[in-house]
Amino acid sequence: MPTLAAAAPPAFTITLGSALLIVGAVLAVVDSAVRFRKPGGNALLAILALVAGLLLFVAAFGPVQQFVSTSIPTLWLAVATALLLIIQLLVKAARRSGLLPLTILAALVTAAAAVVTYFKVG
Repeated sequence: MPTLAAAAPPAFTITLGSALLIVGAVLAVVDSAVRFRKPGGNALLAILALVAGLLLFVAAFGPVQQFVSTSIPTLWLAVATALLLIIQLLVKAARRSGLLPLTILAALVTAAAAVVTYFKVG
């Protein structure tokens, strides 16, 4: 007599690299959303960082990939997001809008995630 067994959902393990990628992506998205909403900021950089942060979140967070997926490697997305955040720090108009400590924290976490991803630590 056949029995019906429920399929176990795929497991998502949190490693140091995936945790840094997820936190960096969330910080980049929050920073870009705040920067985009404030007047006088550089909206183009904010939109680019928002898209890169969302793509990084989709690529790094496993459970989301059943709904949305990307084929861009997480290392490329982490480097692109970190560079966009650093450019936002260097642009004078972008420094006045948004939260400067949030941008610095997002850039540092995303750059650390890129390094951890490159060296495959954790």
